[in-house]
Amino acid sequence: MNSILKSLVLMFGILILNSCGVSYQSGYVKTKDGTKKPFLMKQDNQYLLVKDSSSEEPKKILYSEIDYVEKRNNLNDETKFKFFKVANQDKYVLVEEEIVGPVSLYISTSSFNSNPMGPGMGMTQQTIVVHYVKREHNDEVILLSSDYFSDQSLKTVGPKFFKDCPELVEKIENRDFKKRHIYDIVRFYNENCGVDNT
Repeated sequence: MNSILKSLVLMFGILILNSCGVSYQSGYVKTKDGTKKPFLMKQDNQYLLVKDSSSEEPKKILYSEIDYVEKRNNLNDETKFKFFKVANQDKYVLVEEEIVGPVSLYISTSSFNSNPMGPGMGMTQQTIVVHYVKREHNDEVILLSSDYFSDQSLKTVGPKFFKDCPELVEKIENRDFKKRHIYDIVRFYNENCGVDNT
């Protein structure tokens, strides 16, 4: 199994484990028809489960019908999130907008408890940040990288995604830009290649 596939399987497994038993969160949902309403909400594969109170049965809202969701992020800040379909996959992700431009950057943050020292030792909370990019006028995001230690997505996906910017591709391939430079990579593209310089 190649390294990118291994990384994707591992990250998908972490996200599945993280989503198991996730409780409902409070927040606001704004649908594309302009309605904005407070709900208790929880993610599912193709839709958002919502309910007005903890005692009622959840209703389903398709991700394609949602404009955005407002809820607290991992830092407990009230934040606007958007749903996008992941390219070449049958799933949607709830992502936080970081950079907007010809190429926009989004992140998805997952936290989970682990026990790296073995049974009986202290639990630690780990956070994985997954970086997605999207070109203007495209409705799907592409997984560019994550801060998971064995993720090699940037090396394989980056040169293909940014192929219209040879200088940036060279910087990625020469490792001048590594996965810790994701924000710099997107800014470099938007400032140097994502604008019409004619």
